[in-house]
Amino acid sequence: YSAQSYEHTDASYELGVSMTEGLEGVEVEPNDNTANSLSLGSSIRGNLFNASDVDWFWFNTEVSGELTVNFTAPTQSYDEWDLAVYLKKNGIMNLLHTKSLSGNGSFNVALGEAGEHYVQIYSAQSYEHTDASYELGVSLR
Repeated sequence: YSAQSYEHTDASYELGVSMTEGLEGVEVEPNDNTANSLSLGSSIRGNLFNASDVDWFWFNTEVSGELTVNFTAPTQSYDEWDLAVYLKKNGIMNLLHTKSLSGNGSFNVALGEAGEHYVQIYSAQSYEHTDASYELGVSLR
């Protein structure tokens, strides 16, 4: 495919594709409405493929404690990222904490009770966006 219809070359090119088997540690789309699982003490690589994409991740806690959320933004990212932490209780999503980051960062959230928790990642800016990969990690102490 040529992006320019007025100029073309018939020179050959080479295309290579590689794939790593398995999906461990990698976000799987769609996860705008269905969350990917994320184990405490681990991290996952994901990306927002456009400015309206939303990524959800869930994990269970057996005890209350202090949750640490670590976020590594893509290199050369000028985007602002919003992260939100929720507790799902009786089928209702209860917002516990939100954080806006303009690069790498981490924050702590007091989890007052054990249960099913979620992290939501979305772009705070609809006019500027990168689809490069970020990394999200969660741990409990």
